[in-house]
Amino acid sequence: MAEGLKDGALEIPAASREPLVEVPAVRQQGRSSYRARFLLVYLLLAVVAGAAIGGVLLLIDRPAKEAAPAWSSWRPTGSSSGFPNKIAGYVSGRYRVPSGNPLVAVIAGAPTIQAGEEPVAIRAVAIHNDPEGEPNDVSIVPTDNGVMYQFCGLGPNCSIREGQPSQKRHQLLRREALELALYTFKYAAARTP
Repeated sequence: MAEGLKDGALEIPAASREPLVEVPAVRQQGRSSYRARFLLVYLLLAVVAGAAIGGVLLLIDRPAKEAAPAWSSWRPTGSSSGFPNKIAGYVSGRYRVPSGNPLVAVIAGAPTIQAGEEPVAIRAVAIHNDPEGEPNDVSIVPTDNGVMYQFCGLGPNCSIREGQPSQKRHQLLRREALELALYTFKYAAARTP
């Protein structure tokens, strides 16, 4: 045992200085190919994570949607069965003749016609779907939940006593009728008063 010692150092025989296991060159190439694959996977993961973080930041930083403007500043209150009368009062108060009087009084009620002394309920209306096409293309619509608005001027026989009939006044009455219909569809859901 002491033979292999020289000046206090251990001498290693020449045969044992060679590597114990040789790694073939092919195995070295395989290691670098795995390294490249892992780098590629890590790069893809980094890109996906970056895109996700960027998307979250865009969603957070995006301005909130603005609330839609109110359909109307006025809204009928109370029982919904009284909405048609409240709508009639509100809308008719907005349409006036130059003197400040209402253009017409608006009366809300169930759909009726005057036949003699007593009003007769209208149970349904017939709508011609295509006036220029098929003459028999008619829809029958029940009026169970319908509302009918009657315009009555403040003159004799419901005439408008102030001013002269004109195209402008006719358009104003049509606009009032449209506004009544829009408020009714929006708030009264076509309930009979």
